[in-house]
Amino acid sequence: MAIVADRTELAGVNSHRGPEQWTLSLRLPEKSFSERVIALLIFGSAFAYLCLFRNYTNLDCDEGIILQGAKRILDGQVLYRDFFSFYTPGSYYLLALLFKLFGSSMLVARTALSIYGGIFSVLTYLIARRVCDRWSSILAAYLVAFCILPNRFAVLHNWDSTLFAYLTLYCAILLLQRPHWLWSLAMGTAASLTVLLEQSKGIGLITGLATGCVVLFYCGVIRFRRRCLAAGLAGLVWPVLAVIAYFAAERALPQMMTGLMWPMQHYSSVNTVAFGYIPVHGGLRQLMTDAAPLQTVLIALVLLACWLISALPLLAPGILVYSALLLKRIKSGERLSYYILCTSSIAGLLLSVLVTRKDFMHLLHIAPVSFLMLAWILEGKEITLQITEPLRPVLSSLLLIVFSALGLMALAQNAAAQSRVNTPRGVLRVAGKETALSYLTEHTTPGDTIFVYPYRPLYYFLTATSNPTDFELLQLGFNTPEEFAQALNSIRTQHPRVVLYQSSYFDDIAFGFPSTPLSVLAKPDPLTKYVAVEYRVCAALTSADSGNFLFMVSRDSTCPSTAVEQMAGPSQSTSTMPRRTLR
Repeated sequence: MAIVADRTELAGVNSHRGPEQWTLSLRLPEKSFSERVIALLIFGSAFAYLCLFRNYTNLDCDEGIILQGAKRILDGQVLYRDFFSFYTPGSYYLLALLFKLFGSSMLVARTALSIYGGIFSVLTYLIARRVCDRWSSILAAYLVAFCILPNRFAVLHNWDSTLFAYLTLYCAILLLQRPHWLWSLAMGTAASLTVLLEQSKGIGLITGLATGCVVLFYCGVIRFRRRCLAAGLAGLVWPVLAVIAYFAAERALPQMMTGLMWPMQHYSSVNTVAFGYIPVHGGLRQLMTDAAPLQTVLIALVLLACWLISALPLLAPGILVYSALLLKRIKSGERLSYYILCTSSIAGLLLSVLVTRKDFMHLLHIAPVSFLMLAWILEGKEITLQITEPLRPVLSSLLLIVFSALGLMALAQNAAAQSRVNTPRGVLRVAGKETALSYLTEHTTPGDTIFVYPYRPLYYFLTATSNPTDFELLQLGFNTPEEFAQALNSIRTQHPRVVLYQSSYFDDIAFGFPSTPLSVLAKPDPLTKYVAVEYRVCAALTSADSGNFLFMVSRDSTCPSTAVEQMAGPSQSTSTMPRRTLR
């Protein structure tokens, strides 16, 4: 992985056919005071804008996995040994460290996410600026801040891994321009940390970047030096060895290996979807059907932006092949090498999505890096066909309008969430129809053991309650029967007083996880059966994402008497568990 650029350009470069700009050197914007000021302003404005989303939540199903896991670690538990996860350990311990330093609150976690967004924008500007004019680089950085992170402003391992993947690419480009073993060490370390934050993305990135380096070596543009190569390999190895040593000392190494191998056997069972898949549930379909003409146009623009974000990384393999063929012909170093490193990295990230869940949301997670190509397209000097030259202003305006519509949608949702819920993790803003979180907060005490089923780990974290099982996620067709049996045994043993049951979840599977086998869903769900027998319904509630919940207590407990229960109606408060319906 360690590379050193050979700056000697072969004689006769200009005698080859091809654009003259390929023979130009890359800019190094970090050396310019004005460029450093612009980068600082970009970071500050992106961070300030994203801070508007810090206390807003749409109660993303996946967000609580890392949050609750970090809380478990602070309570003295060891990942894999004391609770289950198929994620790599990086995000858990990174967030646990932040909580240890600044306190366990949603504000701390979301502030870190805002910082990520600022770094994404700065890296986009600095890397794009090496070959693009200032206006297109700033525009790409603006779009990253305005329409990428706000559309899934949730604390996820996906954003952690994207950050370090982007830093890996940045170090690789610096190594290309300013060969030094320290950049090689930094590149290897960032790549290794990417693996420890998300195994598929890290392996995809390393595969792509290694492919780019092999192409450059084969074309005679770079050569490997022992010192840089050793530093790069050391950077790759030392974080992995440190993690292995830690879990071995905690007697959790076999469990870690089992957890990391688990996705290879089970993840695709319910996560096989079409490329760029966008889940459209019944409420959204109804909104699209009944929308006014102006709303229809806005919805069309948003969907177009989603499709463009999904399609953008598909350009990377083509640009990579084109750049490699051109490099082989004209033998010009830095500029083509830059494109090869960038596109091979993006292609590697794309590969990591293709082998896992290739829906829009997972493609959104790699969009900060793939938006580099948006700057190249807007610039139009080297990778855009000359026929588009007169259309470039029109193309730039259309892209700006389309992606701004996506950003405005996220901003509008944030502005509309004015209902405030006081939780032990801070005051949050949610949609007005949300009652599940507020009701659960009012009728539980921090430290209580409750059971949220099937899948809403964020409620554990926000209410500072504990999960009696080892699993933040339990999903039919995803988790194994043995894991369900283990969770059921924990429920029977601890028998929590409160259960929050998502009655709409099994209907939501039809659009959220369409590849779930119906034969699996048709089988009896042991946890639902146990909850239906041992608990009774006290209130019917709703969540900010339109999910329907039942607040339940054990048969030997009494239901609380509150205004929310009266709103739910006496017939609902004494109703039985709803039957599961399959679509």
